[in-house]
Amino acid sequence: MSSTKEYTGIVLQSQDYKELDKKIALLTVDGLLYCQLKSVKKSTAKLKAAGLPFACGLYSIVDKTMVVTSFVSLHEFDWLSNDYDKYVLASIACEVCLVSAYGSDCAILFSCLLELLKGMLLDNEKIYMHTFLARVLGHLGYAKDFNNFSIYKMLQEISIVSGREIKSLSLLSQSRV
Repeated sequence: MSSTKEYTGIVLQSQDYKELDKKIALLTVDGLLYCQLKSVKKSTAKLKAAGLPFACGLYSIVDKTMVVTSFVSLHEFDWLSNDYDKYVLASIACEVCLVSAYGSDCAILFSCLLELLKGMLLDNEKIYMHTFLARVLGHLGYAKDFNNFSIYKMLQEISIVSGREIKSLSLLSQSRV
């Protein structure tokens, strides 16, 4: 008998499958999951939002079949579809996570992606994208001391001026464990 588990995840990729279904790549803190959404293309589908780009929420998934049975949205990122530049940057970030998930700590990738998507609500999407890419590259072993780079100094100034804490970039100088 199959059991159902709950995962908090972000949709990295969504593809049509069969006539009414979709397959999604879901980044969770536990890893990358490939799941199926049944009958999601029907006009009355309750799980339609679970397969949208950048959908972030609590997914109930049947263990053996990897079929999503329920979805509760935790963060609304559908507004990204209204801004071309932000949509492209968020899509690139999802692709980076998709490629980086194998052999990586997905909890860090999840955290970085969620911080980026939330940061894009502000008008600093390029700064958040730089931070995201630098953190992921540092996590993947491409560590670099960014203290001498102008973007690092600019991020420090923005975090002081805006009063909004931007996570420390000191993680970047640490090698992947």
